[in-house]
Amino acid sequence: GATRAHTRAGRRGLQEAGNGGTCPANVTAGVTLIGDDLFRGARTKISGRAPFFVDDYEFDTAVVLQAGSTLAGFTVTAAPGENTIGVHPVGTGVTVRRNTVAGFADGVYVTGPTTPAVLDNVLMGNFNGLGYTSYSVAGGRVESNNITANTYGVEYDVGGGDLGGGGESAGLNVISCN
Repeated sequence: GATRAHTRAGRRGLQEAGNGGTCPANVTAGVTLIGDDLFRGARTKISGRAPFFVDDYEFDTAVVLQAGSTLAGFTVTAAPGENTIGVHPVGTGVTVRRNTVAGFADGVYVTGPTTPAVLDNVLMGNFNGLGYTSYSVAGGRVESNNITANTYGVEYDVGGGDLGGGGESAGLNVISCN
């Protein structure tokens, strides 16, 4: 059967758990959630986190991306804490583009067989800006991101990560002051 894709436009403002929103924001399969794409979420925000289970481990997570979904143009923040994830791609064909993600243990945290496209984001003020776990696949495109002011910029716990020049990713990432 055919699959249907849906696009949802985020309204200017703030979605947070204490303000009528729900966390984690679960972007279902095939849905594209677009906020302030032009300014990387300067006017569209997702704030907060709630428990989400990954392979029997519990993480406080702000956004979960299912297969074929896209998150574009949001500022994703939360109060700092251990085992926190800003954006968590869990399905194949996921795109994380033009977002600002700050204040988490892992800004973007990749687990399992997903190979997301992580494109033109600002990942700052996290413990790890971008993290791939030992039980993930180090694939996908990681291009044109500004990964700065984290404790660690990028953590690959699995071999084969490509931040540019490895054949899968064009690179052009700025990784500084981590």
